[in-house]
Amino acid sequence: MKGVDSVKAKKKLAMLTTLLAINLAMPTFAHAESLNTLNSQENELSTQASEITTQIESALAEADKTFAEVEGLKVKVAENEEKIVTTQQEIAVTQDTIEKRKVVVGERMQDMQVNSSSVHGWQALLEAESFTDFFSRMYAITVLQNAEKEKIDDLNTAKETLESLQTELSETQTTLASNQVDLEVRAQAYIAQVDDLKSQFANNQDLLATVLANKRSEEDRLAAEQAKQAALAQEAEAAQANPAAPEAENNAGNEAGTPEMGSSEPESVPTPEVVPSPPVVVEADEYACKEWVAMRESGGRYDVYSVSGQHYGRYQLMLAYLDGDLSPENQERVADAYVAGRYGSWAAAKQFHLANNWY
Repeated sequence: MKGVDSVKAKKKLAMLTTLLAINLAMPTFAHAESLNTLNSQENELSTQASEITTQIESALAEADKTFAEVEGLKVKVAENEEKIVTTQQEIAVTQDTIEKRKVVVGERMQDMQVNSSSVHGWQALLEAESFTDFFSRMYAITVLQNAEKEKIDDLNTAKETLESLQTELSETQTTLASNQVDLEVRAQAYIAQVDDLKSQFANNQDLLATVLANKRSEEDRLAAEQAKQAALAQEAEAAQANPAAPEAENNAGNEAGTPEMGSSEPESVPTPEVVPSPPVVVEADEYACKEWVAMRESGGRYDVYSVSGQHYGRYQLMLAYLDGDLSPENQERVADAYVAGRYGSWAAAKQFHLANNWY
């Protein structure tokens, strides 16, 4: 019987060694492959997050630059409008002066015709003492008429110049207004791009959090599997070093009434030591973190618009989130709800702000 039992023990040892070899090879390889995939996904998502952050900063910079150009154009439009108003006033004054000058000339010529016989050439000739006297009188009248005509001509020229300037200013005003509209549309496009990139970043962070959670779970499983395999290896080594031990244990077990190997009672396997995940450091003072974010975003003020005009208040929330209620109370409620849903805590929001300069 002892020889038969010894053969059985050796067969069981060989079977245990074979199973151990399979367990050592297959699960470890499968877990390692899965862990490599998760590491690759983590690196890819981290790189993507960095690229999105860079794109957000670039789009914000372009938006700020474009809004600055819009403000500059607004100043030019206002200045040009003032010039148009001034020119229109000068045109009106010049036209009034022309009309008055025409009235004066008309009255003067009428007076000359009524009161001075020298106006008519034949009368001037008859009354003149000589031809020299006649030509002198006619020359004086001509000079006077030409002087008045030159004044009126000069005023008409000035008026034409002002009207030409007014036309030019009006064309400039149209161009400036068109450029302003184009810049405002471009700025809004940058803001839309920023919003889209922020949405992409949020999705990226959600995926990254899932990958990291799966990675920690996989590492824990791998550590537990390695501990189990190490325990099995130690048991196999002990059985191989003392092949008679199973026989003696079986005999002793049979004599004591304990079940042999292969019975329904499971073998005792040491519990593997699970490697704990590193602790997550969270700032305890949520109020301090919330105040920090508020000071960075708005200087702590409830009545501040962003440069783009899309964000408002103490926490620079999108106006769509506030739904028309700009009160401090609503700002506090919406900010708390946004941070709780997006980051889980103000401490986490502050950590994100420190890394990305927005939240």
